[in-house]
Amino acid sequence: MNVRWSLSMLAVAALSVSHDLFPQVGGSRPDPVPPPVQFPSPVSRDVARPVENPFTTPWILVFTDSAFTVGLDTTRISRWSSSAYVVWFQTRWTQPRLGRLSTAPSPFNREVINTFLRCSPLGFKTVETTGYLDDGPRIAQTGGSLTEGVNKKWDASAVGSADEGSGTAACAIISSRGKRKPG
Repeated sequence: MNVRWSLSMLAVAALSVSHDLFPQVGGSRPDPVPPPVQFPSPVSRDVARPVENPFTTPWILVFTDSAFTVGLDTTRISRWSSSAYVVWFQTRWTQPRLGRLSTAPSPFNREVINTFLRCSPLGFKTVETTGYLDDGPRIAQTGGSLTEGVNKKWDASAVGSADEGSGTAACAIISSRGKRKPG
């Protein structure tokens, strides 16, 4: 699979997902969410595996492998500074786990992650992570406020990692949306 082609296709398709550009943190979304868009090829480490998309609009699939899928909420992308955005990712695992949220009272298979995303060089500052089992109630939560998150150091992603794949795809989407002309 050609990852560059996948990222450019994601960026082009993302243009039709949302009518707004980047509201500031705390901004509102005045227009309705358009219908879902089918993405031809998300970033994947498992080329032979058929891509099953568990996400619905406004979430779009940005990364997949045999153990999980990652989606980006296209309605909650906010510019934080000239080089960073506040975004929401959602990870869905094929099997329940305890993982990073080891304080969870029971296994979870879905995480919603609020994070700062820097596109160049790619980096993350996780603000808050919340774990769920399927679409049930919150099982565990870790993290804090945006103010606490902004004071953290940037985490770099390892080459070939899910963080690199989902972050690179998210940055391609953000870049394509930023090049649109209003109206």
